[in-house]
Amino acid sequence: MALRGFALAALLLPSIAPAADCPIEGELVWWVADVCMARLETDDEIAVSGCIQREMARESRSPCDDKRRFKEALCGLSIARGTPPGELAACVADPAFRGPTVRHQGVGGR
Repeated sequence: MALRGFALAALLLPSIAPAADCPIEGELVWWVADVCMARLETDDEIAVSGCIQREMARESRSPCDDKRRFKEALCGLSIARGTPPGELAACVADPAFRGPTVRHQGVGGR
């Protein structure tokens, strides 16, 4: 179990690889982590490790398309909970809307 948590933490740390040409900032795994944490209403990345692993194992269209899909999911969850209020399309188009993992460039990043 500890090794699984370590491997997950390594995935969620900031990457040194250059970002692909995508208008949605951040690593795909960070968007996945934020959506999983929002779904389960926790900020514990270990508690959501199963969700993260399932989502990362899904067939991918492209990393950018996947980030858009997860941003839409995070926007939808946030709008349903009243923060931010508004329309899904406006939320997805807002470059400032990001979950905490994306905003901090990984778990514990600053």
